[in-house]
Amino acid sequence: MASVIPTLTAVWLLTFVGPAAAEGVPDPEAARALGAKAQEALRAHEPAVAARWFEQALAVEPRAMWWVAAGEAWLLAGEPAVAGERFALALKEGGLGEAKNQIEERLSLARRLAPIVARAQALEGERAYARAMSAWEEAHATLPLGRFVVLGAHAAEKAGREDDVRRLAEAAEQRADLGADDARWVASVLARVRQRPVVLSRPARATTSLAPWIVIASGAAVAVAGGVALFMAEGAWDDVRTMKASADEGVVLGPTRADAARRADEAEVWSGAGWVAIGVGAVVVGAGVGWLLARDADRPEGQTEVVESVDFVMLPGGVALSTRGRF
Repeated sequence: MASVIPTLTAVWLLTFVGPAAAEGVPDPEAARALGAKAQEALRAHEPAVAARWFEQALAVEPRAMWWVAAGEAWLLAGEPAVAGERFALALKEGGLGEAKNQIEERLSLARRLAPIVARAQALEGERAYARAMSAWEEAHATLPLGRFVVLGAHAAEKAGREDDVRRLAEAAEQRADLGADDARWVASVLARVRQRPVVLSRPARATTSLAPWIVIASGAAVAVAGGVALFMAEGAWDDVRTMKASADEGVVLGPTRADAARRADEAEVWSGAGWVAIGVGAVVVGAGVGWLLARDADRPEGQTEVVESVDFVMLPGGVALSTRGRF
């Protein structure tokens, strides 16, 4: 899933952030530009690349939100040990407000997942590929990532377990979170294994639409985005309070007063947007639940639908979500 950052981009990055990082002066504008690059990488399903951009943002603006964003990207890249370190540093720095509990949960998840991934990697190093495949499947059960399914398929191929290769490759084919390299590998494997006829005895399964679940997940994502906006508002208010605390008798004067006024305006905008997003998200979730209940009332007896997971990831400036299901 990881890819190499193009040379010209790397040169631009060093030129762009070098002076601020060297002088130790926070540069919020540069950090936001780097965060935008990270978001582009996430949309391209390259979380390892995104994590590196977030790390660069952190280097030019040491703030807890960049630790959190880097940790989430590393987690999506299948690097829970690194992710756990970033979440722990964010919690140590503090200032997370209401998001603290969520970050603690992500840290706990990363710490549960890290030994499983380490064991899978160690088994591959020992060429115990069948056991490594099982370990990667355990990792996927802990955190459903397409990357873990692909790694399990790789291990199954090295173990010569063609049935498992086909099973895992077909599961990976349904994933929406594969990087370009993984997607190409899965396509090539399926093109090979599907050349041989395979007789499978499977009961007929009714199909249905994931649309209500997508509506519910979208509403939840909007609500989470509202929570992120409130988190950003709290950060802006913290800046204003810090400026007041450092001023004479709590009165902010000169250029600092203009900065305080600007941050206060930003806080009000973030706060208003946050509450609106939470309200809209709640309405959308309600509509999706109503749709789902109405549809289930008309479902033929015995037909079932299982949604394996609805994931949404909180990041500065946006939310990434994915839905997986089977019928």
